[in-house]
Amino acid sequence: LKGATPASFYRRSKRRFPRQLPEIAYPTSFSIRRVKRTGEIHWCGNRVFITEVLAHDAVGLLELPDGTWDVYFGPMNLGLMSRDGDAYVPRETPMWSPGQFANAS
Repeated sequence: LKGATPASFYRRSKRRFPRQLPEIAYPTSFSIRRVKRTGEIHWCGNRVFITEVLAHDAVGLLELPDGTWDVYFGPMNLGLMSRDGDAYVPRETPMWSPGQFANAS
């Protein structure tokens, strides 16, 4: 930087970004729930805490053969929810699963 401040190098991006990103389109095999400001979704009469980070966003729930549910934000698998929604276990590291979205409607 030779004594210059980082701010002196700043240049506004020429790319235009939308003020709001478009809603995520989940495949029809998913059940969709909107995350409340408290970080919870409603499922099977229960309030299930997912994360406050996704407040006001939609998450997708994909039923597994054993009746439990994978919880997704877009193609990111966030964790596993019990069949009746009384327990949610987040993944330690969310898993990128774009294959689920190949045929999103």
